Amino acid sequence: MTLEYLVFADLILFTRLFYLVKDGPLSKWQIIGLGVTQIILLSALFQGGMALVGVALTVALVTALALLLRSRLDPAKGYRLVSLLVLLLLPWYIGSFGQGFIFRPEYLAVAEHLAAHLPPLIHLDASSAFGVCGVVLGMLLLANETNIGIRAAFHHLKLEPTNGQGAGNIDQKEYNAGRVIGILERWLMFLVVVATNDLSALAFIVAAKGLARMKQLENKQFAEYMLVGTLLSAVAAVLIGLWIKPLLMAM
Repeated sequence: MTLEYLVFADLILFTRLFYLVKDGPLSKWQIIGLGVTQIILLSALFQGGMALVGVALTVALVTALALLLRSRLDPAKGYRLVSLLVLLLLPWYIGSFGQGFIFRPEYLAVAEHLAAHLPPLIHLDASSAFGVCGVVLGMLLLANETNIGIRAAFHHLKLEPTNGQGAGNIDQKEYNAGRVIGILERWLMFLVVVATNDLSALAFIVAAKGLARMKQLENKQFAEYMLVGTLLSAVAAVLIGLWIKPLLMAM
């Protein structure tokens, strides 16, 4: 994995944060806007080549399929994770027939100038940048993408929180609160994993969350919803943290 590919992956994941505020299907113009934004950002940062051709073809493919299947796909089933795999892997494969992702020289010149003159960046070199981009990658994966996966699990296990007005009526207030709490929980766990060798702090994070919602845990359905979500969050944070940690050790 190269620094250029890490930056590419971070940009793709950053644009997909839009899904955090859009649980339901996207409109036609939102789908097109997301695809155009991805192409513009990546074209502005990387030189033309097979990798950039792969980006354009992949984004166009994903956008076309999203438009074609917009009325048939239920976002709760996690199909957006499939689109992420396509967006990350297909451009990398197509780029392997050329030189891969290459930064535009003007951005490299700007980066070198900033690193030489800004005190916080004076000691930032390529290996440090690699580690920083790795941490950003982990945190972005634990935000939107893990949220998509956990909600897909809730959907299939029928554990989505309801508002008491019958099956299928999801309590959006609780769902939104759980999303924010879950992201913060995963980020804290991730930082513990990558920064220390002592994972006992993870138990404190889980206990603090349970204490804050102790009264709600008397409801069996809510308790199952919270337990499954917490366990899935913990597993995702630990696995991604263990995957990213070697990048920091190389700094």
